[in-house]
Amino acid sequence: MLEQREATIEFPAAGVGGDLLRVTVKAYLTSHHDVKSCSYSNRLAEIKEILGHARAGEDLATIRTDVVIGFSDPDFAGHSHGLALALADKRARFGARGPFERIIATGVLSKPGLVSQVDAFPQKLALVSATLDQESLFVFPRENLDANPGLLERMVVGQGMLRAVAQFDKLRDLWREDPNASAPENPGADPDLLEWTLIGEDMRRAVARSDGSRDLKQEDIHSARRRGFAAPFFKGMIWGFTIVTAFAGLAVMGFRFLASL
Repeated sequence: MLEQREATIEFPAAGVGGDLLRVTVKAYLTSHHDVKSCSYSNRLAEIKEILGHARAGEDLATIRTDVVIGFSDPDFAGHSHGLALALADKRARFGARGPFERIIATGVLSKPGLVSQVDAFPQKLALVSATLDQESLFVFPRENLDANPGLLERMVVGQGMLRAVAQFDKLRDLWREDPNASAPENPGADPDLLEWTLIGEDMRRAVARSDGSRDLKQEDIHSARRRGFAAPFFKGMIWGFTIVTAFAGLAVMGFRFLASL
């Protein structure tokens, strides 16, 4: 019997209500005939193109691994499922690693290694935010983050992790380096992951920018902290001034009363 391993990644699809959709890749690890099979014949050409972009640069030992692809609902439009399919393919053939039990991804893979922006991103983010939790990771194109600089700040996305990427290989900490490893590898902390905390508000987000723009995101962190601390600080000053003024007034009244005796 052929050794098998499978991986599932969720993805939001515009125009589809309810739950997120899922793509599952089952890899036959000892079969290397470059077979990419799917029961939806109208999607097979696109699947082969996406996986060709995702596997670019791999060794022959892994690039020709046979896989079978399935969708929870094949009736969706667009190409934004490309990143989810590519991640599922990597994690099925190489094995999963990282702390996240659940991964949601959206992004177009139109060229080898390039993650391009998706349409209807606000609607997709809203769909994701309804289910994201602290065990989840949401991966999306950096172009969408740059095009919607204030969108993520307005969205309440719970305790999940957000990662914005422009290059697919920046996500290589999500699959094993050695496909034959018997135990999950621990890639350690990613230095490009910066936690973004809005102090004083009931939300915590982490945004990962894998393009090296550390300084920009660090400024966002400091700005958020300043906004979070500013309101309580000035409120405290006002209350303190009010209390001091009240005590001063009482002291003057007391002095006048004693002087009149």
